[in-house]
Amino acid sequence: MDWLIKEITDPKPAEKKPSIEDVQKTYGDDLLKLKGVVGHGIGMKGKEKALKVFVKDDAAKKHLEKLLRDTIEGYPVVIEVTGVIKPL
Repeated sequence: MDWLIKEITDPKPAEKKPSIEDVQKTYGDDLLKLKGVVGHGIGMKGKEKALKVFVKDDAAKKHLEKLLRDTIEGYPVVIEVTGVIKPL
């Protein structure tokens, strides 16, 4: 899970950028292990595809903004407060 931390340098860049779906699949389980994270998805940041991290409250958002990288495998990370997500 070290790849999440800002202070850790990015791994050696791949020759080809992975798809956003592959990035979500690779890192999604690790994101869900972080305190306050209730889900993740794929969205947009401006005109660019982004990895979205859904959190339960503003405190979790502030904590993760300090902890997480701004990008993962070249895709921006967007942290969004959704509250607790419950199945219908």
